Amino acid sequence: MPTYYMENYGCALAEFDSATMAALLESEGYQRVTSPDEADLVVVNTCAVRLDTEAKIVKRLNELKPLVKGKLIVAGCLVKARPSLIARVAPSASLVSPQNVTRIAEVARSPSRLTLIEGERDTNFMPPVPLRDRIATSSLFETWESTAVIAHLVGTSLLLMPKPRTPTLSSLDIT
Repeated sequence: MPTYYMENYGCALAEFDSATMAALLESEGYQRVTSPDEADLVVVNTCAVRLDTEAKIVKRLNELKPLVKGKLIVAGCLVKARPSLIARVAPSASLVSPQNVTRIAEVARSPSRLTLIEGERDTNFMPPVPLRDRIATSSLFETWESTAVIAHLVGTSLLLMPKPRTPTLSSLDIT
């Protein structure tokens, strides 16, 4: 059974993308491991919001180089914002932008390095709702640029928080 290791840097949307990629990899038979040197596949999901996080990611990619025995995939918004930086730091890594996280299994299976930067997000896949301390967090969106709703389920409360620049939602049917 193939194995994968995943690290996530970033916001709630990055966490959602990590949950999406994990669910898709596991549906393809991958088993998660707790150390990069145990993994056939290493996935680093990145963030581009803060410069200090960017520096931390670059440092971590350099640390991972000798540990990765299989394929390295760098995903997330830093891939979209600074693909040339990631390509310089990790030249053998496949690159997957937030719009392409649902194609993670395709990238994992590919024998060659893939670069998926452009495209539209496939919104037909929804990972299982992650639970943390009895709080379920879920994000619903159409594309990276136009997040419709981030919903936090806390007990029986449902809080709807539209992303800035998103039209106000008058009603939402979540079943």
